[in-house]
Amino acid sequence: MESFNYIRNRISEYTKKSLLDIAVRVLKNSEKNPSKGFPLFSILTLIKWTLIYGESKYPPKIADYRIFVKLHQCITDLESNSHILKDGNSLDIYKLIIVMAHQQFWLQDELYMTVIYRQLVLYNTLRSKYDLNLSFKEKTGLEVKDFFKIAFILFVHLNPDKIGNTFSYSGVISNDWMKTIDETISQEKRISFFKLLTFGTRDSIERIKKDSAKLKSKNLQAFDNTFFSQYPIFYFNNNLFVLHKALFPNTIRHYIYDYLKESDTSFSEEFGKRLEKYIHLGLKETELDYISENEFKKLYPNCKKQVDFIIGSNILIESKAIELPTLPSVYPEDSILFKSLKDSVVKAYVNQMITVANHIDNSKTYYGIIITYKKLYLGSGQDCWESFLKSEAERFCKENNLKKDVIPPENLFFVDIDTWDIIVQLLVNKKIKLEELFEEIKLLDCNPTTKKFHFKMYLEKYYPLNITLSFLKKEADLFLV
Repeated sequence: MESFNYIRNRISEYTKKSLLDIAVRVLKNSEKNPSKGFPLFSILTLIKWTLIYGESKYPPKIADYRIFVKLHQCITDLESNSHILKDGNSLDIYKLIIVMAHQQFWLQDELYMTVIYRQLVLYNTLRSKYDLNLSFKEKTGLEVKDFFKIAFILFVHLNPDKIGNTFSYSGVISNDWMKTIDETISQEKRISFFKLLTFGTRDSIERIKKDSAKLKSKNLQAFDNTFFSQYPIFYFNNNLFVLHKALFPNTIRHYIYDYLKESDTSFSEEFGKRLEKYIHLGLKETELDYISENEFKKLYPNCKKQVDFIIGSNILIESKAIELPTLPSVYPEDSILFKSLKDSVVKAYVNQMITVANHIDNSKTYYGIIITYKKLYLGSGQDCWESFLKSEAERFCKENNLKKDVIPPENLFFVDIDTWDIIVQLLVNKKIKLEELFEEIKLLDCNPTTKKFHFKMYLEKYYPLNITLSFLKKEADLFLV
């Protein structure tokens, strides 16, 4: 297997333009024929490394297709021969899936309009003393709604097959579509939008270098393609185009979150509060009996810990506006996972949920739901127990004289906000009962032939599902006004 250093040194021998010309052509062909050609994530890695390391040896040579194929094969070999893949025991397979999920699953995400409506609720409609919409506008020149209107127009341009076959898409963002944006929104806002999302300039290449420096082990960079959801638009050969249309749904899903988290020091705390309020909006749409954290404090003033919501008498909900950092997503070793999630997932389950359950009635068995904004791709509660929850849970319960099995790990579920909306809609439609759903998933999860990697996959039998939640419908009615 060739090492990262070998691949970097080979890339450095060739001009950036010659390698990028081929990479872009290959990507555009893969859009037309998704089942043929090269894996998308490996091409993205080659593009990233070309921008960082290309033509650093003088004089650089012109790469041809044969050279491109060889370099691409070296990258795929580097991925396939990672130490993560070496051992065949079940724990290493679990870790491998974490790595593969963070590398590839986001490229398979479909975009639904509820993704946009949900963010309009979170960033704009749910008001507080701190104005996230104003923060984004001051930094970018765009209001949140402006961003999504332009993104939606561009998404339609990228996916003509979703509205019929009248249009064809070559990859280039044409002047006609620029005019459509200018006439619908404004030229000034369109320029601000493309300035945010476009790479190919010196500043954006410096950003790639900065991101790459976060991973000390360069071999692991082959598993990290997070840059391209922030910069999906490429300025190259005097053309502006989206590098690959599979990148853009994730940009619409997470750009504002990622941007504000990096640029606004007040964002994380404020967004955490809004996520909890958003979950409450969903609960109010159902006919479930539940209490909030404040109500719990009044009922149990002596309990040192709380959770955000309790449904019925035995379903505990805690929201965490978190994501898995880069290092554990590409190298999910037990101690790294624990360190990264100690103050979020571990705290929610061990310190909060177990404490609350013991305080209410430790003779019952409880369910725990940790709701996050992004998918964590951590698998099931049982998977996490074996990897990074067990030792801390046992230590905490022993020191505090608590029963740890009041919420057994198989009763712990990780749900992202998109999946939460689906659950709420199914509850509103009276298609499910929560405890029955949890018990069904537990049975499926313990069988290797029926086990799925994240909660949403267990809900696919209910599709297609029309999301009609009132707070999202209100945004839909106002979106294009």
